[in-house]
Amino acid sequence: MKDPTELMREQEEVLRAYCRENKISADKVFKDHASAATFNRPGWQQLVLDLTNGTSKPDLILFTTWDRFSRNAPEALTMIKALKKIGIEVMATTQGRAELYDPIEKLLLDLKNTAAQ
Repeated sequence: MKDPTELMREQEEVLRAYCRENKISADKVFKDHASAATFNRPGWQQLVLDLTNGTSKPDLILFTTWDRFSRNAPEALTMIKALKKIGIEVMATTQGRAELYDPIEKLLLDLKNTAAQ
């Protein structure tokens, strides 16, 4: 089993490569060594703080897979809606954007987040 720090480094490399290939500017990287079971984790809290105080205003939050965003389907859906409301999309590089207007896509997103629990 790989060291968590090594896994995080690999995920960042994947994300940076995705950004380069898709001409996405990656202004900040937030890292969490905590589980995605909740949004009460240091990296996520720093992102929220940056959004609140205006330090950061991304139009996209990018991660490798949906279980890196959240492992709690109801919380994930609430967070996605809150972010969309302020103009921020969320996307997993390997699984796409959160398309909440499509009932089938919403169900698939719920399954991805629930399966990770």
